[in-house]
Amino acid sequence: MTMQLRRFDPDIPRRRFVAAMWVLGLACLAALVFSFTLPLDWQTRLIIWILLTFVADEAGNWFGYSAIPLGVLPLLPAGTIPLLPLSAAPEQWWVIFPLIATSLLACLLMKHAGGPFVLPFAAALFALPILAAQRLGPLVDPTIKFPANAQFQQLAFIAAGIGLLVSLIRQIAAAIVRQRQERMTEPEPRVVNLSKDSV
Repeated sequence: MTMQLRRFDPDIPRRRFVAAMWVLGLACLAALVFSFTLPLDWQTRLIIWILLTFVADEAGNWFGYSAIPLGVLPLLPAGTIPLLPLSAAPEQWWVIFPLIATSLLACLLMKHAGGPFVLPFAAALFALPILAAQRLGPLVDPTIKFPANAQFQQLAFIAAGIGLLVSLIRQIAAAIVRQRQERMTEPEPRVVNLSKDSV
């Protein structure tokens, strides 16, 4: 009785990784949509939206960009989407959505432009629309004062900082794993015998 050895497929780990990233990305989008059905205050919604967007973006593909427009869901009238009981948006969300959506989009575009060295620039681009709205908003409409809200800015910047830190850790871990794999796949150097007996 002979046993047949199964041949190892080197593509299996890669396929499993891709499948895991799809599960992570879809789970983040589903969790974000579900959070908008809960009667949460704007502070909690803001943190959830920003963090899940960054985590979804680490899954690659289109997950990060897809999480950005989902922030409009609380602004939709009840019953707009069947079988999805959206919770009414706090009044502040009318200002939060366009500001944070712009910040997230600018941040992700810069983040995808390079490796860990562009993350500080991505953080700056995230803060830029918020700070610009704080300065220019009252000039356009004196009633627009929310962008200058200290709690809003603090929560947004901390959540984005955590998201970018997760990205940095993920990129460093991926580089270490990639380096180890390259070392394992390097061919062993051949030893050439130059002794007189071999001539």
